[in-house]
Amino acid sequence: MKSIVFSLLMFAGLSISLTQAQTTFPINGVQDKDAAVYAFTHATVHVDAQTIYEDATLLVKEGRIIGVGTDVSVPKGAIVTDLKGKHIYPSLIDAFSTYGVEQPKKEGKDSPGPVYDSEKKGAYAWNDALNPEASAAEKFTPDAKKAEELRKAGFGATVSLIRDGIARGTSAFVLTGDGSANENLLQPNVAANYSFSKGTSNQNYPSSQMGAIALLRQTYLDAGWYANLNDNTKEMNLGLEAWNGIQQLPQVFDAPDLLSIFRADKVGDEFGKQYVFLGNGTEYRRIDAVKKTGGSFIVPLKFPDALDVEDPFDAQLASYTELLHWELAPTNPKALKDAGVPFALTMEGLEKEAEFWPALRKAMENGLDSVTALEALTTVPAKMLGLKEVGTLHKGNLANFLITSEDLFNEKNTILEHWLKGKQYKISEAAGDSINAYYSLKMGGKSWPFELTGTSDKPSAKLAKNDTTKLDVSFNLKDELVTISFAEEKDAKGKYRLTGRKDGKNFKEKAKHLMARG
Repeated sequence: MKSIVFSLLMFAGLSISLTQAQTTFPINGVQDKDAAVYAFTHATVHVDAQTIYEDATLLVKEGRIIGVGTDVSVPKGAIVTDLKGKHIYPSLIDAFSTYGVEQPKKEGKDSPGPVYDSEKKGAYAWNDALNPEASAAEKFTPDAKKAEELRKAGFGATVSLIRDGIARGTSAFVLTGDGSANENLLQPNVAANYSFSKGTSNQNYPSSQMGAIALLRQTYLDAGWYANLNDNTKEMNLGLEAWNGIQQLPQVFDAPDLLSIFRADKVGDEFGKQYVFLGNGTEYRRIDAVKKTGGSFIVPLKFPDALDVEDPFDAQLASYTELLHWELAPTNPKALKDAGVPFALTMEGLEKEAEFWPALRKAMENGLDSVTALEALTTVPAKMLGLKEVGTLHKGNLANFLITSEDLFNEKNTILEHWLKGKQYKISEAAGDSINAYYSLKMGGKSWPFELTGTSDKPSAKLAKNDTTKLDVSFNLKDELVTISFAEEKDAKGKYRLTGRKDGKNFKEKAKHLMARG
């Protein structure tokens, strides 16, 4: 029998650990830094798509993984969670997103006539479709509601960008956690971004894809010329300065169709650039040509809806191309895998986060294997875009991981918890787990048997005053806060009320115990 120990305190003490990571922002209130070691035991740990440990332990401290494997010793005083029958996976990464970054909106022109000059203030590029100085990191603001939906879908981080213009500046790698931008920004300046769309620019030029290609090529030439000018004689061009400053980053090209991908690839070949392409779901149509680009792809899982062909007239309107795409679109990820084209998966194009898993499972029903799928959501985007300390559960990496009830790709699976930098976010309860646990409540020199029954989502409690009398106990568990109240006598005027933090993540195992303050 375990013990529930309560310390009745008049004042709350404050302890500050000097070993914690330093912060550059003052905290308005009590600084609560969690220096505890968390041990997740008896789990199936998917360190990466290729490395799986059965009945393993994962150790976390101060937001990082400090140990993982089957022979890991649990330190004394660690907060232990028994995850027998459950799985731990690396948190997922969306390689192409606008999460947390407000997108520019096109403003109307002041005059109906053509616009030839830049409307941008400052010594920047002459065309408003060129924004290489734009920084998603500078614009990033966490969105609590959106972040929660992303976490529920398993995505703990995104590569977010400003999706505007032919040159779009740099993207940022951010977490989908609560808190400030400073806490959730992991990497600024992750990749340089391009497209053939001039976006919100009001200038007349370019007015076609041909013009966009010409402007992109001209800017490469101008930037090369500008870099070789004598500093004492050249005019200042902050746009070209920024352009030259981001050429060593991964280069990402947003192309709306296959022909645009091939045209962009030719521009890249001309100037010695290998793009990472945002795919469009039709790569299977010309998979050999796609492979010859040499590029990696970020692939959406937006599949076409089934065409309505019940009415003969509607059936006549359905083209062969549309019917064929409806049939073959879900095979696109497998076609890329079979051709040896590296690719990451993205939620780009989906209207709601909840659409992601049905779409992914549809791709898996059409040949995509689970190893490739997990790699496309973890290690591939990390390698493709140079993302650090994420994508796997190796020692030293950030403690970004999922706790699931089943295999992640099982249709019956539920994501139970999502941890980001060692911070827990509850997603779902493992409903139906029965509780049959007995403890000893020790308080003020007295000791009573304490019984928990019911289920993990609806626990109930009894307190045995003696061999024949059991007291009803109000037992409430919300998030990590435990509240227990009871009266020692039926007609007593006062009640004991005890509150504290749950130590452990469920009550199914008798080895769990509670630590609380009253």
